[in-house]
Amino acid sequence: MLSDDFTTIPPGSAGAAPAAGGSGSGGSGSGGASSGGVTANGGNVTLSGGATASGGSAGNAGGSTARGGSAGNSGGASASGGSVSTPCVSAALATDPLNCGFCGHDCRGTACTAGECAAQVLTTGVQPKGLAIDGDKLYFADELAASIRVLPVDGSAKPTTFAAAQSLPRYLTIAASKVYWTREDGSLMMQPIGGGTVSTVASGFSKLLGVGVAGDSAYVAEPGTGALLQIPIAGGKALTVSSTSSGNYVEGVATDGQTVWVAYNGGTQIVALAMGSAQTTPFVANQGSPSGVALDANFIYWANQGTGEIRKKQKSGGEIVTLKTGVAHAVGVAVDANFVYFAEGNTQRIARIAK
Repeated sequence: MLSDDFTTIPPGSAGAAPAAGGSGSGGSGSGGASSGGVTANGGNVTLSGGATASGGSAGNAGGSTARGGSAGNSGGASASGGSVSTPCVSAALATDPLNCGFCGHDCRGTACTAGECAAQVLTTGVQPKGLAIDGDKLYFADELAASIRVLPVDGSAKPTTFAAAQSLPRYLTIAASKVYWTREDGSLMMQPIGGGTVSTVASGFSKLLGVGVAGDSAYVAEPGTGALLQIPIAGGKALTVSSTSSGNYVEGVATDGQTVWVAYNGGTQIVALAMGSAQTTPFVANQGSPSGVALDANFIYWANQGTGEIRKKQKSGGEIVTLKTGVAHAVGVAVDANFVYFAEGNTQRIARIAK
């Protein structure tokens, strides 16, 4: 059953303004890290008496989830990066839009119900797959329109075409002012954000899905072979960085230039791979068919396609935080300083929630 906690933003109207309390600087798509003014799950909550309460115990790589840890008592929780303190009491975490689910989680203009911020619908009537952010623009692969499209991150205007005539575009990322995307036909494509023509970076593979770019290479998931490929973006021979069973169905990819995170949709886990290494280590396990992956400076975000969740976990470890449930066929995700954006395939829409 679909969650009805969605708010539609009509084209032409401004999106919800960030609440006072400090937005973070910068943003990124899945191809690079950014700094975000977000209170980390597992972080400290400042109480009115000056004491500090721990935000939650460390979790393992399994599938357990948390809403952000224990709440402080009748003190004012200080939002990370901001100057406004708001009361944070455990009894209000289910409905308080400034402390939704856990202390300091600001819904940024939407309601808080059952400890989840309501999502803002940005566009409908699309068949979205991968997403990526560049400044105030959200780029996405639209399988229905066979194109890469772009719209304002606040949903204030309808999508326009960025790159047309793309047969079944899949995932995408942005690096060095260029948009890279994969296609069902096994091609990796590129087009500069500032204009120009579409070019083929590489082709001749089986179906390609997730993609992240670091330095002079693209890291691409090839689910038919179970391989994570390293493809030189200036041309050259592709290398197989790591390989798993094709039944694990490698899908989402994100990198910060030091580590690559890969979602195994069929293997129900996300693994981490240090740059230059072929050894994968589990990051999270027992997930409901994880698909898209994105990151910021401190967290990894992902969509569970099979179980309809948007989740996050600190790069350094800790508990899994569930930000949204009831998402119908969750696919691609992207993040900026304040929001997580997600593609909802079965309802043909893109939405965002406060991260």
